[in-house]
Amino acid sequence: MTDSTIQADTDETGDAAEVATAAGGEGDALEAAETDAKGPGAEAAKYRRQLREAEGERDQLRETVQALRTAAAEQHIAGILAKPATLWLTGVTVDDFTAEDGTLDVDALSGAARGAAEAHGLERHSVMFESPGAHRTEGTGNPPATWQGLLSRQA
Repeated sequence: MTDSTIQADTDETGDAAEVATAAGGEGDALEAAETDAKGPGAEAAKYRRQLREAEGERDQLRETVQALRTAAAEQHIAGILAKPATLWLTGVTVDDFTAEDGTLDVDALSGAARGAAEAHGLERHSVMFESPGAHRTEGTGNPPATWQGLLSRQA
């Protein structure tokens, strides 16, 4: 069996040794492996492997950027919607609000959030309650901090 026959029998992964051994020549297999390790098939296999690694890294980075954009969008509309993630249930995606340069179009995002809040009842409601200090406080439900309250907690 000649080297040209072995090279023609190599599969896409460039593993000529297995093909040559299957053809019946152990000495030919070693020659084919050496030729293949130094030949254009090995170089092409190396570049294919590097390409797959780069594509995998690119896909992972794309997912990370998408998650960061989504988090930034939800943070921006947190003051408009009770649960910012509900905006995505209306059929829009973060890509709808992403400019060509990758930044968020916050005006369009705010408009969509307000539209969803009105159309689906998703608006954020402020909680009004009476605080112990006999004045009204709007917000998270916690009364404003006082020195007396802070000192009494440490004791």
